[in-house]
Amino acid sequence: MLIFNFNILVLLAVFIGFMPSQSIAQTAIKAPAPKTQNLATEMLTIKKQDGEEIPITVELAIKPIEQAKGLMFRTEMPAKTGMLFVFEEEAPRSFWMKNTLIPLDMIFIKRNGEILNIHQNAIPQDLTSIHSKGSAYAVLELNGGEAEQLGLAAGDKVIHSYFSLMAPKRH
Repeated sequence: MLIFNFNILVLLAVFIGFMPSQSIAQTAIKAPAPKTQNLATEMLTIKKQDGEEIPITVELAIKPIEQAKGLMFRTEMPAKTGMLFVFEEEAPRSFWMKNTLIPLDMIFIKRNGEILNIHQNAIPQDLTSIHSKGSAYAVLELNGGEAEQLGLAAGDKVIHSYFSLMAPKRH
């Protein structure tokens, strides 16, 4: 019975042309992720306390696998677009920026659609946890600085079918 060393197999494969000069592990680390995940997009409206309504196009991150990936590996995102993470129930939420390449504003939202708090300009690829200030039902991520540019604040209201007493069940 022969036992082969993995490194010897890689070198042999490179020598005879079956593999590129990078190892499999290096290739996996450097492989770029697709720009989009083909998630469902919908419109929501943010109604500011002064009555102004701002439409935002969002990708919905409902399933745990969608939420785990979020906006990782994206290199750009158009203005007034974002990702809405919707959870089963209100609870303290914590996000980080691992593998996220663009700065983001994180808007933590209560079950009734009220904005709980906003964390502005989360630093790309930072592993520091960003927390809700209380229990949140959803999180809306926008381009970094956009919440301030739009004049969004705690107490503003997010209008979407997920923020009502008769909200649809997550799938």
